[in-house]
Amino acid sequence: MIEKFISKEFIQLNVEVNDWKDAIKISAKPLLDKNIIKEKYIDNMIASVEEMGPYIALDRNIALAHARPDDSVNEIGLSFMTIKNELNLGSDFDPIKLMLCLSAVDSDSHIELIMELSNVLCDKDIVNKIISENNVDDVIEILNNSINK
Repeated sequence: MIEKFISKEFIQLNVEVNDWKDAIKISAKPLLDKNIIKEKYIDNMIASVEEMGPYIALDRNIALAHARPDDSVNEIGLSFMTIKNELNLGSDFDPIKLMLCLSAVDSDSHIELIMELSNVLCDKDIVNKIISENNVDDVIEILNNSINK
């Protein structure tokens, strides 16, 4: 399932961000551009972090922006963005260098995607390679190799 999102249109590298809100907006843009989400979903993700704190920080360097499924999501989506400067969410996992954006249409249909993604992200070497990469084609190769292990 993750293979669908391992393409140039869903990957942004070395993006300079002003703050975590900016990071969420920019990381969600490929999903918005493909009509996978609506603008309201971006607002929902930001509101969720404002309400619950930096729960999107998953591990050292990694954050997964997401919100509850609702009518602002048209389909399951996933985007990848590496961050050039230091992004601090106020969590133990700061600084964030890899921001992912996930959209789900319901509570269950994205579970397979989450499982595949967690297999990739639990490998610190893979995460470090992605974070340090400057070429989207190389990131695609890293991701494809990691899911085909």
